[in-house]
Amino acid sequence: MWIAQSVSLLSACLMLWLCGALAWANQARVLLVMDPESEIHQAVLDGLRANPASIDWRLEIANQHQWLDRQEGRVPGLDDYPLILTIGTRAAQLVLQAAPAAPVLSVLVPKTTYEQLLGAAPAAGQVVERSAIYLDQPPRRQLALARALLPQARTAGLIVGPGLGAQADGLTAMADTYTLELRLTELGHEDDPARAIQRMLPGSDLVLALYDPVVLKPLTAKWLLYMAYQRRTPVIAFSQGYLKAGAVAAVFSTPQQIGRQAGELLNRWLRDGGDGLGDPRFPQDFEIGFNRAVAESLDLRFPGVEEARERMALLLEITP
Repeated sequence: MWIAQSVSLLSACLMLWLCGALAWANQARVLLVMDPESEIHQAVLDGLRANPASIDWRLEIANQHQWLDRQEGRVPGLDDYPLILTIGTRAAQLVLQAAPAAPVLSVLVPKTTYEQLLGAAPAAGQVVERSAIYLDQPPRRQLALARALLPQARTAGLIVGPGLGAQADGLTAMADTYTLELRLTELGHEDDPARAIQRMLPGSDLVLALYDPVVLKPLTAKWLLYMAYQRRTPVIAFSQGYLKAGAVAAVFSTPQQIGRQAGELLNRWLRDGGDGLGDPRFPQDFEIGFNRAVAESLDLRFPGVEEARERMALLLEITP
């Protein structure tokens, strides 16, 4: 009798759990806001789809261009989804400004830009999750790459805009852990970039090109790479674009890697019943690349990629 009652109770509980799971699965419609004409956005989507789904979720893609003319007001349909995923800065801006009640995960957005968008976005009316996977790299990775490739270097020059200038103490302390003296030069919105670079380069054994919305401007980046090359000073950068343009080495995450990480977060969030996107973060996986032509012209001899990654891994252990 007792066994029969226990089995009956267990069956009832299992049925309730299955009903709940099916109900949640029926709600697992994720709205993806992106630019379908962007090859980079498509590459993120490829990485997202390559992630094996542990939950039966499906993406419903919205074209961000449909909303470009909207100056105010909520975007229709945003609140019909349990989770919204955006790719790129423009999509993140459109969705965060609409203040949906659903959680939002934004990917492929630089850290400083995301923080500005989040600060400017209106309140959603309730506490909802907002999280991101940034486009750029944590500075410690570039510092570790610089030390792995240039062990004799003692000073690192860095041009920073007004936003990164506030982080100067943290960046300087981080560089100290890699036995590098950081030589910071601030570049204001109206400053002449060439003059700022001229002040920074003398005495710098290498240059760090961190993501910065002021320094990233094409003219400034062009001057930085050209003038550093003229002084035979290697530039360690954060993107493939910088690498192709003349940086001697770079650490970067591919769109596919960021897409796979977004898929992992999405799976975990749905598996846990809609909880736990976590804090905004830098990409988990990354690649390193060398511009061998520039390295040879500067008389630099670098190890292979795998050996460089092993050196970086050891160096990264000294910083959290």
